[in-house]
Amino acid sequence: MRSSAIIVAAAATLAGLASASPAHKFDKHATHIAYTYPNGTFTKPFDVVTNGKAQQLPSNNIVSEVFVAPPFDGRRYVLTSCSFQAPSNKSLGAVSIRKPTTVPVNPPAAIGYVTCNSN
Repeated sequence: MRSSAIIVAAAATLAGLASASPAHKFDKHATHIAYTYPNGTFTKPFDVVTNGKAQQLPSNNIVSEVFVAPPFDGRRYVLTSCSFQAPSNKSLGAVSIRKPTTVPVNPPAAIGYVTCNSN
């Protein structure tokens, strides 16, 4: 009997802690971008505001691949389209993704601006 009372008290304490902790918040408005250079090095992911204007996000060097992770709404990734421009604002192409993906930049080029949009 005594052990069941301890278990009930422990369960009540754990339930109280779980309800007191804040819920995890997912960023519904950011796409994450990281650059990979031809020598195999890469950058930390940058946050790109989704459904905003072109964001200046210079690669500072020639890029061979771009890692793109679309926004996550707590249940699934959101279909997102990103376009990339050179520092001169010349288009380098666009990609539509529904899950984190590495996209080749062909031919490799410097990136100056990124624009991402989703539904």
